Amino acid sequence: MKQSKKLIIMNILKILKEHSDVEHPLTQKEIQNILEFEYDMKVDRKAIKRNLMNLIDFGYDINYTEKTRQKKNGEHEIVFTDWYLEREFED
Repeated sequence: MKQSKKLIIMNILKILKEHSDVEHPLTQKEIQNILEFEYDMKVDRKAIKRNLMNLIDFGYDINYTEKTRQKKNGEHEIVFTDWYLEREFED
């Protein structure tokens, strides 16, 4: 059974809580795979990024890395990767 699209943002937050930390960041592709295989949700990469940015706007302490990549046409673009939820307490 497919879950509601409204649950995507909550499931992404849950994935970050359960699967990521500073030593184990996740790519958008990894988040996409977890959504598909654990939550039976097919979500495109742009929707994942949009929801991650919304979580940041809502005040969640989510960190990521910005990298510059050269596209096939020679232009450069910024890629956001290595997402993780900052923990209040770390071991």
